[in-house]
Amino acid sequence: MRATHDQTSKIIADPRVRGATLTGSDAAGARVAEQAGKALEPSVLELGGNDAMIVLDDADIDNALTCSMFRFMVSDQACALPKRMFIHESLYDDFKERYSEAIAANKIGDPNDPSTSIGPLSSQEAQKLLNEQIQRAVDGGATATPLGEKIPDHGWFVQPTMTTDVTRDNPILDEELFGPTPILFKFSDIKEAIDMANDSSFGLGGSVNSRDLAKAEAIARRMDTGQVAINTPANSYFDMPFGGTKRSGYGKEMGPQGIREFALQKVILFQPTK
Repeated sequence: MRATHDQTSKIIADPRVRGATLTGSDAAGARVAEQAGKALEPSVLELGGNDAMIVLDDADIDNALTCSMFRFMVSDQACALPKRMFIHESLYDDFKERYSEAIAANKIGDPNDPSTSIGPLSSQEAQKLLNEQIQRAVDGGATATPLGEKIPDHGWFVQPTMTTDVTRDNPILDEELFGPTPILFKFSDIKEAIDMANDSSFGLGGSVNSRDLAKAEAIARRMDTGQVAINTPANSYFDMPFGGTKRSGYGKEMGPQGIREFALQKVILFQPTK
């Protein structure tokens, strides 16, 4: 059983509660932040993501493909996964072909079956929303290519779909697609790739693939996100602070910084007397 919005508001407003934290959607985060603000409580929000993965022309394409497949963990129902792939034009065709083959090789079915690599979405509402988003992308001029075996005719499955030809005016560019639906972009100029990667209301994580670590770090510093991983997918670790920018929330979870978010400093002053 989960708390309703009204129950959550009462919990946050209770004087025994001294802080609120949420992992969820940006809409839910806005409600929690509002209630915490009314109660004058600190809050930490870890919300949605639209992570960009930039693959440079000198990248190890095998490693880049491994990183890109990380998104299919839990059927891509995690906030910090590579959702938008920016591939240098010299690697694009090879990457697209091999990525399509890797996606198509996934076994779709019962999540309780150890051999299954893509299961259903979390709810019927999530299934409906993702299918609507794919259609909206197509209506905006994008190409959506279904991949792999046909999904079961029961359950909350969405057909794995690769979306390409997404222009900057496509409404889907700034939405979080919570399911097996990667978006591929071809770029020739790194500034263009960084600008498009940053052209999002979300800023949770991102990644850069390159054999030149100094160049990759310079690009990572220009990405407007809370975390950037180099030659590995962005992810959360218990000993490292994790949190985003923009509509991906604020504050940090985990690591020393995560502990300090709700640690109140108390000052005791001593004045010696005669």
